[in-house]
Amino acid sequence: MMDSLAIFSLRNSQEVRKVSQDSKMITRDSHDSWFYQRLLRLQVEPFFIGCIDSDVVGYVRYEMKFNNCFVVSIAISSNHRGLGLGTLMLQKSIKKIRDEFPDSELKAYIHEDNEVSIQLFSKVGFTPVKKNASFLEFKSQ
Repeated sequence: MMDSLAIFSLRNSQEVRKVSQDSKMITRDSHDSWFYQRLLRLQVEPFFIGCIDSDVVGYVRYEMKFNNCFVVSIAISSNHRGLGLGTLMLQKSIKKIRDEFPDSELKAYIHEDNEVSIQLFSKVGFTPVKKNASFLEFKSQ
């Protein structure tokens, strides 16, 4: 459950909340329920947690939102940003997804003000396909 607390803190960080589709703070009870449900779905909706030593540095999660289409979300802790960990975690998780779900499509919805994520997803082969409100939809090649 140590991972759950670290993920809870990361999900509720001000930097993450301001670029999330739902910017409201997450209650601990709501997070615990969500985290438990995510663990039950790991076989069909992978969730990767990056650690250095025993510290959680971030996560990449894949949620099946559409028919055979995963929506990708990533968050890196503020004290581990700018080190290339987001790129590494995203690249490795995409490879794993491609190996386990070869026919799946990958999308990401990125807040238009989130330049770092726009650059990150572009760097690993995603391209913008449309805009919906304040979010850009990116699709993997």
